[in-house]
Amino acid sequence: MRALMILLLGLLTGCTTLVSKEQCEHLNWYGRGYVDAQRERPLSFGKEYVATCRSHGVYLDITPWQRGYQKSLRQSCPAYKARELASQQQTYQGNCLLNPEFAQVYREAYKQAREQAALQQDQQQLEQLRAQIKQLEGRTDSAAQQKLQQLRWQEYQLQESLLESRPPMAVEAEVLNPELHR
Repeated sequence: MRALMILLLGLLTGCTTLVSKEQCEHLNWYGRGYVDAQRERPLSFGKEYVATCRSHGVYLDITPWQRGYQKSLRQSCPAYKARELASQQQTYQGNCLLNPEFAQVYREAYKQAREQAALQQDQQQLEQLRAQIKQLEGRTDSAAQQKLQQLRWQEYQLQESLLESRPPMAVEAEVLNPELHR
């Protein structure tokens, strides 16, 4: 009964690699690879085809399937899609990561998006600190003064962190005392 349920579930989800001996011998494997990639089936699906065909006594050359699979990935996984996913800070784990160009663009864009989000969070925190400092300014009681000192220290540390997170600026300056630089 359990085996029947697993088989039915596999048929319903379309994740079965059941192929007949005739399909092993005559199927357009390039086209099958193309369609499998579009259906976001894993790259390991090719190994399952090889094993199934081998059980039918057919030694399948999986190369056409792999070419079709890779072609589909190149077409359906453009770099702009990688940037869109990364800019939304979505952790993507799909088949498009099997396309090296897509994967590289996604990793770089995801890193930039996370850095930008961290920068915005630090800027918001700085604004909140400044609002708290403004509320405490003018108060003379020792608790307020102590809290004000702590907040100013936090503000200073956060400003330093924000400065370090930005790329350095190249500044060309004139020599103030040319006599010292001869």
